[in-house]
Parts: sequence; C-alpha cells; structure tokens
Amino acid sequence: MNDCIMCNEVVTNPVCMNCVEKEVEAWLSEVRPALVEELKAKTEEIEISFGDTNCILCNDKMCICTYCYTNHIFNWLKKYPELIIEFRMIFDIKKNIKLYECRVSNKSLDVDAFFGPKTL
Repeated sequence: MNDCIMCNEVVTNPVCMNCVEKEVEAWLSEVRPALVEELKAKTEEIEISFGDTNCILCNDKMCICTYCYTNHIFNWLKKYPELIIEFRMIFDIKKNIKLYECRVSNKSLDVDAFFGPKTL
C-alpha cells in the first residue's frame, strides 16, 4: 500500500474515486438526480490517474484514498444540508466503522453526538 497524495496516510481501503463516485451517483440518482453532473465535475477537480496502489474493485491505479475523496464530496454537499446526514450514514467510512464497532459490542450510541449537529 502507498500513501494518499492528499492526506499522506497509507491507503488502507483501496477503492478508487471512480468506483466510489459510481456509488454516490447511484444514491444521488435516487435522491437528487439534478446533482449527478455536478458530482462528476467535483470528482474531476481532484481526479488523478496514477499511483502505485490498485483499486480492489476495478484494478485502476489510484493515489487518493477513499476518505479524502468522500470528504471532498462531503464538503461540496454542505450546500445541500438536507442530504448531509444520509450521505454520512452511507459514505462516511470512518464513522461507519465506529458505528459497526458499537453494534458489535452492544454499546449504546448517541446519534446526535456521533453524526454531529443537524444544521450546518
């Protein structure tokens, strides 16, 4: 595994931006189809087709981690606050890992504290 060029952390979840974008696009197609083209433009802003890490889904080269890409999309979606909570529930990988750990350990979870304030 190699480092992400945005955060300099090791890419531990090697799924490329294009594969994640397809999933975000499928979600947006259901909830707000008019934003799909804007999503593609946001992806193109940081899209780089090189790297020493291969995507585990499509085998394309990648150098930006899933966390940085989803954070980039999250920052764009802040313009649409009604979509933020659902986006984070589906695509915020770090928070989903914590959520899974809480479920496995049967710990209760303060949803408001976990997902942050409802207004941005």
